[in-house]
Amino acid sequence: MEIKIIEEAIEDFNLFLQTTKTDQRSSQGSLLSSTVTWKPPEIGILKINVDGAFTARTWKGKILGATAVPIQDRTSADVVEAEGFRIALDCSICLAGGSYIVEGNAQAVINMLQGKCKIKACLEVIVRDTLSFFSRFQSCSFHFIPRDGNRVAYALAKHALSLEAPLTWQRNFSSWVQRKASFDVSVFQ
Repeated sequence: MEIKIIEEAIEDFNLFLQTTKTDQRSSQGSLLSSTVTWKPPEIGILKINVDGAFTARTWKGKILGATAVPIQDRTSADVVEAEGFRIALDCSICLAGGSYIVEGNAQAVINMLQGKCKIKACLEVIVRDTLSFFSRFQSCSFHFIPRDGNRVAYALAKHALSLEAPLTWQRNFSSWVQRKASFDVSVFQ
């Protein structure tokens, strides 16, 4: 058990180093043209990025909330991703704002949420529950974004693999989360 914890910590640290190296190269311009980056929403709209975990940010890139939830029953990637969308919308109800853009890199789940394809039986309850939150928002739309444009949520999802209980921030965000989010914003300044 201790060896597994150490291996997971090493994997998390290596992920942090990889994304930090990518962030540094991108900020120097060598990868910027070939890499998709996070883009801020319009003024007054909150952007939620989902990858099993989620972040909610303003048009200035300020993080309003972030959650990493360990999903115990990892039956499929689609189940984990769909659950991430449901948790994100459920938690976002209490945030300031009524209009949301929700981005993720799970194309199949996004297509189901957009009504573009039939909902898989194993995801029906999760997808319908997620869609039931729509009535609570002024507007809400789902969009696909490649993982490069979803770095903070991806890093949180990887971190969630090592958690035993959900981890939610509404302020006092972890420094590595803030650094990743700050990089996204620096690209647009």
